[in-house]
Amino acid sequence: MLLKSDLNKCKDLPTVERLAEQFRWYAPCWTPEKPALICSDEQFDEFVKALGRAGREADFLNLLYFLALAAQTEKERKNRADRILEQMHRYEPFTDAELADYHSRQLAIPPAVRMADALDTIRWLAPPEPEGDSDDAASNRIACISARDLQDKEFQPVKWVVEGLLPQGLALLVSPPKFGKSWFALDLCLSVAAGQRFLDMPTNKSGCFYLALEDNQRRLQERMNKVLEGERAPEGFEFATASQDLSGGLTDQLVDYLALHPGCGLIVIDTLQKVRRSTGKSVNAYEADYKDVGALQRFASERNICIVLVHHLRKLKDENDPFSQISGTNGILGAADTALVMNRTRRSDDTTNLAVTGRDVESFELALQFDKALCRWQNLGDAETRAREQAREEYENSALVQTIRKLVERSHGSWSGTAREILEAGRLLTRRFIADSPRALTQKLNELNKQLMEVDGIIYKRTKNGSGGGTYHFYRDVIEEKISA
Repeated sequence: MLLKSDLNKCKDLPTVERLAEQFRWYAPCWTPEKPALICSDEQFDEFVKALGRAGREADFLNLLYFLALAAQTEKERKNRADRILEQMHRYEPFTDAELADYHSRQLAIPPAVRMADALDTIRWLAPPEPEGDSDDAASNRIACISARDLQDKEFQPVKWVVEGLLPQGLALLVSPPKFGKSWFALDLCLSVAAGQRFLDMPTNKSGCFYLALEDNQRRLQERMNKVLEGERAPEGFEFATASQDLSGGLTDQLVDYLALHPGCGLIVIDTLQKVRRSTGKSVNAYEADYKDVGALQRFASERNICIVLVHHLRKLKDENDPFSQISGTNGILGAADTALVMNRTRRSDDTTNLAVTGRDVESFELALQFDKALCRWQNLGDAETRAREQAREEYENSALVQTIRKLVERSHGSWSGTAREILEAGRLLTRRFIADSPRALTQKLNELNKQLMEVDGIIYKRTKNGSGGGTYHFYRDVIEEKISA
């Protein structure tokens, strides 16, 4: 029988309790006929290390042997059994022969025989939350760790679904409506399930579950077949078009799904609004946002998976901070681990900016373009570089720029004239429309002023005349005083 004093022997008690809470979700689903995944090899290793000397206690050993023998594959069972033996060699004062004999006898006991005692140990480590208020003062203590213990603590490396883009945890995928988020999410799942590159970045193959809650199976089939171009869909990728919301049991449904599909590493929920709790006017909006997104973030973190939560941008634009455009309060972004925001300067632009930030990912921006033939997003590279290239292309193709160049060249480096003369010259020289009024022409020239100087070395000035109009001056290597004379 375990005592509270036995917990003092644990090397890392918070980790023991955290993992035990996760085991409490999955262990009751295990049966000899359908051995559902209770923990991964990485979690088992982390649990053994965190137990430390406490792992010598009989109840803890029974739990470790249960977790080892209840594994799904022979390779996993062997790896975990070897890990137990390695830990026993470290802490037990017995000979190798004695330990080997004890180990063999323990391995001969079926996990079904150990299960009841193992579940009791798990519940003792991570008791279910009481239905009423608890008077136990210890339950209200803050779990803490010393700075030195934190320095010595070993962590598993962050798992990446898409290397450098999408780590484990809760990620937001946000854009205005009808921007191609669903195509993005579908291609992401197909790529991860097949272990193929996504946006020209490596993926780590895993099962995928796409909750397309705003779609139906017919539309999903059409989209998927367009992306796959006649190929069969990869195994381990499943859809659902309906689920409970967060107040109606969504997390329980996801627990059941993961128990039946232990290889699933990516869940896409499209959209947040479909799974939100219903709130009244008395509920604080920030609190509601943080609670909903935070519940999914904890679920993903505890199970070392990635959940992508599809959401929308608000209409109000902020050119300096795309993440401030996420619809709702700051509680949504604050609770997420990663955020991906898709947006364009103008909705008609053919290039989309993907801004990425997060706790485990460096902030960066990519330029994307949707290939309508392949029905897939293509990575054009760094967004800032692409924006400069696009601005230069627009500059070179501008009928106004081409007109000014020809006027200055024909006038040996300097040309002056009225708006009407510029508009007429543009029509004759480029056979294209420049502007619909002198005011619109002036506005365009003010926007082009810096580029005219940087690219072509042409200085632009406008002087007013007495009739309320003005004269436009363009020159190269001409002394500015000549213009004002």
